[in-house]
Amino acid sequence: MGEPGYTSGAPPVVAEWVEQVLAGHVAGTRGGEAEVTAAREHLGSVAEDLGSFTRARGGVLTGPLDPFGGPGALVLGDASVGRLLTCGGLALGEAVDPPGEVTWPMFRGRALDVFVSVVLFSGPVADAVGELEAVFEATGAAGDLELLRGFTADPSKSGELAELAAHALAFRGLQRWEPRVEVGLGARFAGVLELRGRADLVLGGPGTPHPCVLVEVKSGELRDAHRAQLRHYVLLASLRNGTLPAGAALWSPVGGLEPMHVPGSLLAAAERIAAGASRAADILDRGGPVLRPGPHCRFCSSSPLCPEARVG
Repeated sequence: MGEPGYTSGAPPVVAEWVEQVLAGHVAGTRGGEAEVTAAREHLGSVAEDLGSFTRARGGVLTGPLDPFGGPGALVLGDASVGRLLTCGGLALGEAVDPPGEVTWPMFRGRALDVFVSVVLFSGPVADAVGELEAVFEATGAAGDLELLRGFTADPSKSGELAELAAHALAFRGLQRWEPRVEVGLGARFAGVLELRGRADLVLGGPGTPHPCVLVEVKSGELRDAHRAQLRHYVLLASLRNGTLPAGAALWSPVGGLEPMHVPGSLLAAAERIAAGASRAADILDRGGPVLRPGPHCRFCSSSPLCPEARVG
């Protein structure tokens, strides 16, 4: 996990970065309307092709792609696009039968989201386990409360939660930019392609006097999949706002803050969605997925019945 969190006298590092980003934005680093228009047009073209494909099949999306939206529209989020590009069997398996077991790394991610919200809107977390209990009880999250009590029967898990809560202090000092957490984002094209996402932290944006800044929070090592996820959210925010965010970054207690170069990210995200939609159309055309075995077979819910699975 690295060193424990910041002491009371240490700088609120995320707030410092946002200050620098917005200073540059005000100084003239703004815009991106042409890139937003190009991305919108590209996705519109993808939707037109998908519409032509589905009309040729009777006007609806049916068969094996029902879990991705059913008749009328193909619904794609960052995760479903990633799975389609990895393996069609993985994508369909996760859509039909999502994993039920919550592992400790998954729970740590949920806990960190809670700690960041508390720091943003209330202040430092004095008792990590007690704070989680209070939040889960207040929100009626009985399942999460049961998981918390099971995991923290191991004292080392309580220690990890306390360390995560300390790291969340990096999000102090952001109130002036009107933070919002778990912000739903979406866009729809030609009635046949719907994109969805949920950003961890949005600062500013429409309805505020501040430009938009996105921060995605991760509890472990940052990976390329996380960078693709952030580009997906930047695309959706840009389509909604009509202009590029002033800044976007990943943050984790392991690696700290990793800013993303926003210009150019929209078209990369749009191309990834186009590739995912193409894989979806291929599943429809074939009547089933192309199986691409790999490391993902270890956690794919379809592995027990998959003739290509490699789980060793």
